[in-house]
Amino acid sequence: MKPFILQFFQNLPFKKKESSRGFTLLEVLIATVMSSIVISSLLYFMIDIIRSNAAETAQKNTLQEMRLALEFMTDDLKEAVYVYTGDDFNNRNIEDVSNDGLLNSIDTSDDLEPILVFWKLEDVPYDSDDNLPNCEPLDDDQENECQELRISQRTYTLVAYVQDNNPTDTWDGESVIYRYQLRKYDDVSTLSRKDEYVDPVQDSSFANWPYNSDSQLPSNFSNPTINRNSEALVDFVDVPNNNNFSDDDVSCPDGYNRTPNNSSTSNSFYACVENTSGQKTVIVNLRGNPNGRVSFELDDNFTPLPTLNSSAILRGGR
Repeated sequence: MKPFILQFFQNLPFKKKESSRGFTLLEVLIATVMSSIVISSLLYFMIDIIRSNAAETAQKNTLQEMRLALEFMTDDLKEAVYVYTGDDFNNRNIEDVSNDGLLNSIDTSDDLEPILVFWKLEDVPYDSDDNLPNCEPLDDDQENECQELRISQRTYTLVAYVQDNNPTDTWDGESVIYRYQLRKYDDVSTLSRKDEYVDPVQDSSFANWPYNSDSQLPSNFSNPTINRNSEALVDFVDVPNNNNFSDDDVSCPDGYNRTPNNSSTSNSFYACVENTSGQKTVIVNLRGNPNGRVSFELDDNFTPLPTLNSSAILRGGR
């Protein structure tokens, strides 16, 4: 006879379990494809958001830099006493002088285009750690110059803003603006004057610089040379011949002379000089381009940016 407990378990209605059933290969493939579509859509959406944010940030930063550059140039112009126009660049009708345009007296490297050139009054000594000259040991001519300098404590400085249309690999933007200045003295304390400098009041005139009243150049004069060693003001300026802008978009108001003259090849950085004999207003126009700030090409609606402008009234009005 079997034990009672064994008989009890043998009589229970146990049912044999069926083995668990897994996914078929087709189901796995369908799930993989669907997951890939969802993940790809999410990634594309995230990348699009990141690109849009990067583009907007690049646009914002470029606009801010253009505003700061305009503010710097207009503050510089407020000290100006004479501004050259695009006509002065090419032809000033100086008697007995051929090729009398201002740019024939200034040497520039390839792809550097002078845009805004003017004379300003600058305090001397130029730097806080420099000293005014001691006039006693100088000869008569230099002593007179020294005494005048100690009284006025100012000299005229030639300033030129030029556009680099083919910047080196140092820069990421389409175009760069440099600021060049030609001061009277290499060393104020010794009255050491630069060969490129001709005083626009004592030895020449603003309109005819560097020629004197006899249409002659000083014997030791050498043309100022503007190159990429000049101080860089701002990067990410738009190309100077952007075809998205018509001539009407970059023309000057009535009563103003444009510098440079050619609006078809210089429409991202230019100035308008009021055509009056008294107090003058100068309007500086500048357009940025954020291409190069990000690793991808920006959409057309981000480039180029709007043309910004700022104005300054010349202190001398000549």
